[in-house]
Amino acid sequence: MNLRRVLQCGSAAALLAVATVVPAHAQVTRVTDSSRQAIGFNLGYFNARGLDSRVDEDVLLANLSQGELSLAFDIDDFDGATFGGEWLIGLNDYLEAGVGVSFYQNTVPSVYDQKVRDDGREIAQELKLRFVPITGTIRFLPIGRNGVAPYVGAGIGAFNFRYSEVGEFIDNQGFTFTDRFVKSGWTGG
Repeated sequence: MNLRRVLQCGSAAALLAVATVVPAHAQVTRVTDSSRQAIGFNLGYFNARGLDSRVDEDVLLANLSQGELSLAFDIDDFDGATFGGEWLIGLNDYLEAGVGVSFYQNTVPSVYDQKVRDDGREIAQELKLRFVPITGTIRFLPIGRNGVAPYVGAGIGAFNFRYSEVGEFIDNQGFTFTDRFVKSGWTGG
């Protein structure tokens, strides 16, 4: 390679480096100027899946299909209100990121479908479901932030759940006992 070619390539590289610094600086300034924060609150509705949409290992489906030890309750009784909040920060005029947390809890009464005590009283339990979703979202605002702005978004969530059955139960020999069964944990979505 001759000296003239080295100088041309070096000059072109230096010019390119200087040209990219100025727009990058302008972009950083713009992001800082347009970053706005907002806190929002939400009220929603949880609608439990119907019987035809549940997996075979589902505890609610199992409780409804244990022959003469089946429990009598309606899955729709788990439907209920949710509430939560979200913190949003503007990354630029067209992107927002947010984190949020919500809460849902509902208790559904149940009894054995085909079993009662010797004196005719029902054998009752309470089924309780609670979940707390913690979410992270990113939103693209195609027309920017101008008053009411439509957006397209995506997110991820970590869902803390707790399901319990508390009350009186019948064992395989037909004896009635009082107990509580709890399952809790985390799942993603």
